[in-house]
Amino acid sequence: MSTALDASYIPELEQEVLGALRVSGDVKFLPGSLEPAHFIEPLHREIFASMKQAARQYRSVRLDLVRNVLASAGDMDAYRKTLGISVPEYLARLASGTARGVGGLKDSIPAMLHQWGRFFVGQEAERLLLAAADPGTSPAELIRTAAQSFDEVSSTLCRGRHRKTLHTIAEASEDALSAVAEAMQRGSGLTGTTWGLADVNRATGGMQAGEMIILGARPSMGKTAVALSIGIQAARADAVGGVISLGRGAR
Repeated sequence: MSTALDASYIPELEQEVLGALRVSGDVKFLPGSLEPAHFIEPLHREIFASMKQAARQYRSVRLDLVRNVLASAGDMDAYRKTLGISVPEYLARLASGTARGVGGLKDSIPAMLHQWGRFFVGQEAERLLLAAADPGTSPAELIRTAAQSFDEVSSTLCRGRHRKTLHTIAEASEDALSAVAEAMQRGSGLTGTTWGLADVNRATGGMQAGEMIILGARPSMGKTAVALSIGIQAARADAVGGVISLGRGAR
């Protein structure tokens, strides 16, 4: 695979990320903080863009789906000439060649972004050098645009250390509507786990995954009894939970 960049470019960093995502096939591992532009190799950029498109359309990044999206957006024959092998074979090699796997994305994504940041800063420095050679250039404007660019790199590198999901607000809304439709089909009206309290179920749709629920009231108002009742009803609905009461002495 050819690149116009110098020898300090390490393609294996990008290949590791793409390979791990290919192994998983699951959109939940696709980081929302990562963009196609963060890949230096143009083909890797196209592959990742196809992964994101497949995730949006099919909620999956399976090999066949990514290949189909890539084929609809690019020239597969040109890719074959660039690689020396077919695109499906290259995608398969990415998956088989991953050293860290899905569990290593927390390390491989920051490493890849570190490389992107290094090249981005270098390119920005070259642009500044050329602009500064023009006597008509405003130093204040150079400083302002450079600061914006460097802030962008810094922000991206920070986000890369705290991997986010791919979900946008629109996608989260779509998932919520799908959950409501499924609840209506089941006839329960619940999108989560039952409270064991009909009125609260109707108001909330049940206890949802990832929520932190706080029962608040004055002392001796029955909070522990209510929590126990909710826990028992949730357990009867095949949910797993536990109840911890600090009691009066834990102040």
